[in-house]
Amino acid sequence: MQKLLRRVHHANRQAARRGDAKAAKREWMEKKAEQSQESYKWKQIHQERRDARRARREDWELGPLAPLRDVGAKKHTYGAVNNRRLRGSNVPVDKRTKYWNIALGDRVVVLEGRDKGKIGLVKSKIKETEEVTVGGLNLVDVELPEYMREHELDKRPFRTAEAAIPLRSVRLVHPLIDETTGVKKDVIIKELAVADMTFNPLLGKNEWERVVPGLGIRIPWPERAPRQEVDEPSDTLRIDVERKTFVPTLLRPPMPPEVIDELRNKYSKFRTRHDEEYLAKKRSEDEEMWNKKEMAKLMEPPVKTLNRQLRREAKKEPKPKLSDKTLLRIGETMARSKGLISETAMVSPETSTAS
Repeated sequence: MQKLLRRVHHANRQAARRGDAKAAKREWMEKKAEQSQESYKWKQIHQERRDARRARREDWELGPLAPLRDVGAKKHTYGAVNNRRLRGSNVPVDKRTKYWNIALGDRVVVLEGRDKGKIGLVKSKIKETEEVTVGGLNLVDVELPEYMREHELDKRPFRTAEAAIPLRSVRLVHPLIDETTGVKKDVIIKELAVADMTFNPLLGKNEWERVVPGLGIRIPWPERAPRQEVDEPSDTLRIDVERKTFVPTLLRPPMPPEVIDELRNKYSKFRTRHDEEYLAKKRSEDEEMWNKKEMAKLMEPPVKTLNRQLRREAKKEPKPKLSDKTLLRIGETMARSKGLISETAMVSPETSTAS
């Protein structure tokens, strides 16, 4: 039985090690692919900057004779960016914002860029890069590969889309009533804090209120439109779902034992639950092995038994202590072996006492 338990334990440990190795390799591959994409993106950005500087110098030097650049392969995509430029770089997990006080549907103002000072609604959040997309702001033309527009009616080689904006570059805008005038005005909320955090077991996530620190003003979350449920012909009726077709009982298992063996693999090395017949067989094997060991002890020679008894008695006796005379002899021998003193310089205690 112990051998069976050890086999299961070793199998679980090996499976855990293999799982950890696969997870580490997967993480390394994802990190490598991310670094490759990031390197390609920045190479493209630097190349575009060099091309823009060269084009600006040519336009300045040549004037009306400067060449046209929106021709050839770049006739319809000159000025458009690659789709990798729509979002920034991933932020390390340990440095990401834990609780976001910006939600979908919030009104935010952009603090940087060409759309500085404009207000829009948050369309999406990208927590890996800590960015948001704001509807109608930070628009860019994006190159669309040919394979992506094969089955579309719009055959243009580019599309206009909202590029992501860093979270630090937007602030929440919320209407508040001015205490002096009593007029409701839009106010830019510089900072928001988390308050009254609770855990929702139905959704399996934390919920909290956002407040303005120092003022205690609670900013409500944006209202979401109710989800429209449409009944389809293939949907199961509610009456069929609620009908009880099986009543569990302790007298019989919920399914045949053969099915259970097929589901959990009766001969798997990871199995921890076994049939009573198999357990009785293993117990009998263990008992037989123990009996053999006891019989072997009865058949051992008397000398072996005597030696075992002497070793037990020796362990019970206290350890011997060395006398001062013995310690002195040991010290003299160690000093002589290291050549620290000569034999003529050593005087025994008896000689010194007689003199």
